[in-house]
Amino acid sequence: VWVLTGDKVETAINIGFSSQLLNDEMYQAVIDANSTSVCKDDFRKHIAEIKKEIADCNKDEVFKAALVISGDALTCVLGDDTLRDLMSEMGDLVDVVIACRVSPKQKAEVVRLVRGVKPDVVTLAIGDGANDVNMITAAHIGVGIAGLEGQQAVRASDYAIGQFRFLRRLLFYHGRECYRRNAYLVCYNFYKNVIFVMPAFWFGFYSSFSGQPIYDSWIYQIYNVFFTSLPILIYAIFDKQFDDPVRHLENRPINYRLGMEYKLFNTTVFWKWVAYASVQALYIQATGFDIFTASVDEDGTMIGLWGAGAVIYGAVVLVANFKLLHFSYSHYWFSVGSVVASLAVYFVCVAIMSSIEGLQLSGVNPEIMGTGRTYFAWILICGLSIALDMALWRLPRPPAEEEGEIAAAEAEKKKKEVPLDAGEPITRNPKHKVTSSLHHVSDRKESSTGEVQEPATLVKAEFRRGFSFSQIENFVHPAYRRSAGLKFHQVAASEIIEEEKSREDVKPNQIKPTLNLTGKKTGFYQTVSLNEDPNESQE
Repeated sequence: VWVLTGDKVETAINIGFSSQLLNDEMYQAVIDANSTSVCKDDFRKHIAEIKKEIADCNKDEVFKAALVISGDALTCVLGDDTLRDLMSEMGDLVDVVIACRVSPKQKAEVVRLVRGVKPDVVTLAIGDGANDVNMITAAHIGVGIAGLEGQQAVRASDYAIGQFRFLRRLLFYHGRECYRRNAYLVCYNFYKNVIFVMPAFWFGFYSSFSGQPIYDSWIYQIYNVFFTSLPILIYAIFDKQFDDPVRHLENRPINYRLGMEYKLFNTTVFWKWVAYASVQALYIQATGFDIFTASVDEDGTMIGLWGAGAVIYGAVVLVANFKLLHFSYSHYWFSVGSVVASLAVYFVCVAIMSSIEGLQLSGVNPEIMGTGRTYFAWILICGLSIALDMALWRLPRPPAEEEGEIAAAEAEKKKKEVPLDAGEPITRNPKHKVTSSLHHVSDRKESSTGEVQEPATLVKAEFRRGFSFSQIENFVHPAYRRSAGLKFHQVAASEIIEEEKSREDVKPNQIKPTLNLTGKKTGFYQTVSLNEDPNESQE
């Protein structure tokens, strides 16, 4: 993640802690020089230290580092080829890059720098103001946030969102699903046209390549307009692989491999679709033509060439639409209805053209629809196509198997979670106050010695806002405690006193437990203010 901001270094670092891009365990390389020679020395020094730390790490340890660079240093980097290479090498070693005091022009140059040194990666730029327009237009994908800074970023972007948090769903759901649907959309459009024109090519072996057409010239023009256009359009908009994206996608990262590894759209996949369509066109032409030319009617006549071509045309329309139903995950009433409507339009068109004198299909409809050989040919061709699809193309996995894997993954995730006795979660209420989930004890209790104990009170913490990013729900980051002015008070909890009283090694008059912010028990009663020295707190 690269953060390009116009704030100064200190503010940018605080933003990094607020957004959890930075933490105290990360190695932070700060480069704030205004000369080329000093920048080179700083880059080489930090690169050497990071490589040394990586080499010293154990196999089960993960070393994380961050680069913080000022605008002056970035100016030197963009103007020197050696520094560009060092910056690229540094970017491969660190997890986060934060550029401070960056101008709008420099933001675009940084994006071009990444695209130049990493031609195979896909860059995404997100911004909410006019100063982010250059960066958004320079990236492969631009995302604009509609906010208080105007609509310039939105107008220049590829995608617009209302809040920054919507970026998660845009990337991890819509991004993945759009790649899947668009990949099938492009490949299917080539497939349905190849399977349509290749029977005419294979017919050339029967006609000695004399140029004799097999399709009627009028119906030939409306294949992509009426017979196969609407179903794929509905698929590309409405198809969903999973009904619950959080459960099936974000909890199973393996589902994102198809986009990261280009499994659905690459050169091999494209020619696979073309080859598959060519093979299907071969047996469609052979089956449809041979059935009608190898047999005669009761009066000793054979069906004409245009009749055989109409049967082959109908088989192509059936196979193309059934293929779409095969790789669709969602079958709505309108998606299935679009397929039925496309097939119905074909039969209506053939019937209308058959009734018009002077056309090539004149009188063909009674010939092909009045014989069982037509239906036998269509059933045979469609059955063979479905069998090949089942054998050569992967179908969606059974829901039971999918649910079983997800349930196992969720159970494994719960095992790694911190138990409740190690700390209660912190939740935020509408008044921006943090309260623990401890129950409030409203009654006063007396101990066995007759001493009245004070009731337990909710542990409260108030945030003083002042960061560019909003506070994080269900978690209090150490950065907030250190610099956000967080202040809380700890009080004795009667329920933990009762628990301590049951211990044989503790006398009742020695019990003074308290709760800290996460609900852990402590050994003494104290009041803590994070703006003060904890050692000076009074007992």
